[in-house]
Amino acid sequence: MRGMARTWLVVMGILFGVAGAARADDAEARKRAFQDLDRMRTQGEAARGGGNMVPGAAELSRDHRHLGFYFRPDLGFGFMSMSESSSFGDMKISGATGVFGLHIGGAIQENLILGFHLYDAVIVNPTIELNGVSQTFSDATAGLVGFGPELTYYFMPQNIYLSTTLALSKATIERNGTSGSTDTGFGARVSLGKEWWVSRHWGLGAVGHLDFASNKDGAAGTLQTLGASIAFSATYN
Repeated sequence: MRGMARTWLVVMGILFGVAGAARADDAEARKRAFQDLDRMRTQGEAARGGGNMVPGAAELSRDHRHLGFYFRPDLGFGFMSMSESSSFGDMKISGATGVFGLHIGGAIQENLILGFHLYDAVIVNPTIELNGVSQTFSDATAGLVGFGPELTYYFMPQNIYLSTTLALSKATIERNGTSGSTDTGFGARVSLGKEWWVSRHWGLGAVGHLDFASNKDGAAGTLQTLGASIAFSATYN
């Protein structure tokens, strides 16, 4: 009996030892499982937070900044003078103008825009002076059109910009359905503007232009054009 009792004590000791080891292993396993679960929960929250925050931050980071596609029309008024000296005498065409411009391009780096610029200035009812004698023609128009690359730089956060366009230009005059034009020549427009953001990507403002052009007028001479204007602008960027 004593031998059997000792045997049972040994067996029970072994069983309790195995059970204790099993419980210890189970506790360690549960501890590792909770650690893994906590780590997974933390990673999941970070992933969800990143999923919610990153696109929003990336989107917000482009608001009120000059990046990507650029589109800027402007419309206004001013004054322009065209003068020419030739064998026929001295001629000058002048008057108030309506002006229009359209710049389409993109940012080559933040706040620095490169694109193409189309602009014109038209005098309605110009005053034409020839050898000191002047007359206003109510049935005539005179205009200048230019097209070429424009470089624009924005001074931020004031949202003030400076633009320079080097263009191919042409001057025209029309009266009673009859028109004439100069040869294609060199032109330039320098602009200084200020805009205010009215949405995430649209800005409205005002801009001042200075125009210059030099165009060969056939055998007569060279027509020199100077103009100044102010316009209202709208920019998408």
